[in-house]
Amino acid sequence: MHMQKSISWTQADCILAGAGQMPFLIELKEMRENSLHLMIQGAAVEEKTNTDDACGNPVLEQILSQCKPIVPDCSQEFHIVFEDYIIYQVRNESYASFDALAQGSGVYLREFTKSHLLDYLPTATDAIQLEDDTFYPAPWKHYGIYTQNHIVDIIAQEEPTILYWDKKTQ
Repeated sequence: MHMQKSISWTQADCILAGAGQMPFLIELKEMRENSLHLMIQGAAVEEKTNTDDACGNPVLEQILSQCKPIVPDCSQEFHIVFEDYIIYQVRNESYASFDALAQGSGVYLREFTKSHLLDYLPTATDAIQLEDDTFYPAPWKHYGIYTQNHIVDIIAQEEPTILYWDKKTQ
């Protein structure tokens, strides 16, 4: 039986960054109204090379014969639950543009203090930061989840709950 462990956003990012490979988004769904659930898995390099791909170009085939695919690591799983969010967006990682003005911390699980999405929030929602630096409806944060094929941005008032399974060490 594998045990789950509750960890913080920062702890989860440290685990993922320590592995050295960008994780995979496996599932994203709304469990209840305005509750967002994401499952991500770490990444692993497959040991075998893929020699089945014949493309008719011997030079390219030689290069590809030395390559190893990066795949989801089913033994390392994170369930991230935002009980209530203000806004979220999912972008295809291939088309996401770099925000040079963004400020924040983290590698694959980022927490932003400045971003275009934070700037856009009062345009798209009723959430607003007032002149006296208070927030309506309450203070919020911008969380970014960076995976192999997706970037998920969430603005929420509370840090998510994260349950972590490391099936290799249990």
